[in-house]
Amino acid sequence: RASMSQVRTFYQDVSARDLASRQQIPGIGPKRAEIIVPGVAMLLLALREFRLRNVYYSAAGLRDGIIADLAARRVGRELSQLDADQRRLMTEMARRYGVTVNHARKVAALAHTLFDSLQSLHGLPPSYGKSLEAAAYLHDTGHYIGDTRHHRHSSYLVENSDMPGFTERERHLIANLCRYHRKSPPSAAHSQFQALDAEGKRAVVLLTPLLRLADALDRSNEQRVESLECQMRDGDVVVRVRSAADVDLEQWAGERVADVFREAYGRQLAIAKARR
Repeated sequence: RASMSQVRTFYQDVSARDLASRQQIPGIGPKRAEIIVPGVAMLLLALREFRLRNVYYSAAGLRDGIIADLAARRVGRELSQLDADQRRLMTEMARRYGVTVNHARKVAALAHTLFDSLQSLHGLPPSYGKSLEAAAYLHDTGHYIGDTRHHRHSSYLVENSDMPGFTERERHLIANLCRYHRKSPPSAAHSQFQALDAEGKRAVVLLTPLLRLADALDRSNEQRVESLECQMRDGDVVVRVRSAADVDLEQWAGERVADVFREAYGRQLAIAKARR
């Protein structure tokens, strides 16, 4: 808050200075020093005309407000999600191979939330969120061939499927994520993983724990987890799940991902139920 007298005093100060002197005032800077005098004059006039005793101002600038508004409206987040055509294709493929679509959708939604919430940790471009979501839809397709080593079968099906709307590189990424959604983590000994470029390998390493965690949080296949929230606590990651149902199974399954998560991110992972 600034009073009328404070604004008047400030105007008298800046209007008496030359440009070089105004540039030395903390918080003004070179560009604002050129316009500060007429700017304060208009503010002072407004206070007089409207007979106001005080003015309340924000320490943030216009650009800060624009950025805050864009963040609140989640502008740009759509880049990390499948578009309608891609999601339709994933749903059709899941159904074709006998996947429970409700489970696939829930895992995809949870995976997207994890990708979004942990952006500051993985630092991957938004487009990788689409590959993660697609893998969430397709990770169980391998059961169509056989339950034993179904993760490898899922990878094989993705690698050899026609997937319009996805690049060849994205298809290879999705296949690798399906391959590593269970059992052994990504390894240099695996030719399919080795075929990826350096950025692709890094993405698979960082996204694998997120896919495993999303899958674990629907371990019952009953979509018990309503939503989740990721928090940083003493450098470690705490995932709080919200549910009106018993999620002990999901919490137990999620905690089993902690080792893979720690290897990829160098941080401990804890799963907790949020208080309603």
